[in-house]
Amino acid sequence: MELRRAHGDRRGWDYDWGEWSAALMRVSLVAPPEVATEIDDFGRAINSFLDQVARGRDPLGDPVSPEEFEQAGQAPAEAQVRLVNAIRRSLSNDQEGLPFGIGG
Repeated sequence: MELRRAHGDRRGWDYDWGEWSAALMRVSLVAPPEVATEIDDFGRAINSFLDQVARGRDPLGDPVSPEEFEQAGQAPAEAQVRLVNAIRRSLSNDQEGLPFGIGG
């Protein structure tokens, strides 16, 4: 959300990714292999997203359009659904997967 606002408002942004990295490491210690695989895929999708909207583009001088932002966010959104469904399956084999993402 911070990146979307920064590009939309043509302003700078700052975010501490330390907690994100720490959360990935903590969950990887206890996640079943199938969930850990989806965590890794989700992290890779986020990394690609950041390459497109954070590392390679400046919201002040070269903002990402809303359409470009949506396109860049597609892979992370799909990876999030796969991750959530893997977590749901790991908690109970009776859980049906969600066909959609929730939030952000």
